[in-house]
Amino acid sequence: MTRLILSIAVVFAVFVAMVSCEKVLDIDLPDAVNGIVFEGYIENGTFPYVLVSRSSNYFSPINTAAQAIVDALVEADSVFIEFNGNRVELPKICLSELNDTLRAEALALLGFDELPPGLNLCLNANPLIEGQFGTTYRMIAYVEGKEYNAVTTIGQPVELDSLWYKDELPLDSNGFVRESAGY
Repeated sequence: MTRLILSIAVVFAVFVAMVSCEKVLDIDLPDAVNGIVFEGYIENGTFPYVLVSRSSNYFSPINTAAQAIVDALVEADSVFIEFNGNRVELPKICLSELNDTLRAEALALLGFDELPPGLNLCLNANPLIEGQFGTTYRMIAYVEGKEYNAVTTIGQPVELDSLWYKDELPLDSNGFVRESAGY
């Protein structure tokens, strides 16, 4: 009989311990800033392109990833790139308007194999411009009546004068690549 009472007491103690550890957390999350986001790219040997979207609340529910992308995209009034005294427009290009070969190249450049069905991605790009080392580029974009600016420079490549490898045997099978022999 005492074993039964002891077993019931242990089960009751475990139950009380589990119930008493529960705590309701009520976290008041801040609203997201309603801002315009520019994802601009230009590298040596590639043409510039800019995706314009609107920021969204991280904790907002979404239906699908494709729909979230479509909802976030914003059409720019106009986008320009200035470099070496030239001002060139980056016109709107929608992937659905490209032939299969150009669409595949654009998707590869953007890091996609393919787009989800129903997603028509548009960006501002100019394939007639090619990024060059040592050149400074200024983006001027007009979105919803406001002007936005950004500046970047494609720096000159830095050549390494020497590299050497030091293994970490017997402690580890990996090693380190060093850039000077004085280490």
